Amino acid sequence: MSLYEITVTGQDGDYLLISDAIKNYKGRIHKSLIEDNNLIVTDGKTTISDTMYQEWFKESKEEAYEELCDLFYSHIPLFVEKQEIIQNNPMMYSIIAPRAFYEGMFIGSRPITLGELLYLWEKDPLFSFDCDCNGKKVIYFFAGSPLSGSCYVSCVCLQCGKILKDFRKRNFNDLLLTRKKYHPIEPFIKEPASVSNLIAFLKGKIDKLSSEKPDDFHGVPDNMTIRIGSSSISNEAFASILHKGGFSIE
Repeated sequence: MSLYEITVTGQDGDYLLISDAIKNYKGRIHKSLIEDNNLIVTDGKTTISDTMYQEWFKESKEEAYEELCDLFYSHIPLFVEKQEIIQNNPMMYSIIAPRAFYEGMFIGSRPITLGELLYLWEKDPLFSFDCDCNGKKVIYFFAGSPLSGSCYVSCVCLQCGKILKDFRKRNFNDLLLTRKKYHPIEPFIKEPASVSNLIAFLKGKIDKLSSEKPDDFHGVPDNMTIRIGSSSISNEAFASILHKGGFSIE
């Protein structure tokens, strides 16, 4: 069972202010939770279980996740501009996008690396659109149904930076099957640079990258399967069967 050390930083009436100094999470709990869970606070610190940690820092983690998403997707134009640098450095191209790349009925979702995104945008016109500013919008997320092909996408313009969501001008299966052509660049690093570290480097604010342990947010599995009877197939293979009309329910 995972245990976490947290710090009690202050008190607000019957509530204690708590923090995780390492991850910079902050929370607020009723002081009765310390006694109810038989916790001992020594020099302002105590150790809690994973269940308590997830609940007590839930709001702070959600805020941190949204900040990470905003940081990553708003800097896509910079990533494309510096594409050659990124694709030649495993500490950069191994970074996993904070949100799933796609979500589909019956087949779940899958993550994608920054390197894969850059190759998709460079090599395949299916993942881009013309923007009203005469620039190019690139798709960074799509969702829909492999049965009907209905789909909506989220994209960002590389020129004006405008983000557009719920854009419906693609077929889900076309995007999914095209995405299968692009795989992570090798070698893949499990602890690449952080997004903020990468951006600072590309902007010339720092001259060296540092690796970072995986964060709390990349929970999208990359090996999802679908069970049919006693057999299992990948979610992409299942989507392909549906797309070709080779699957029926009786």
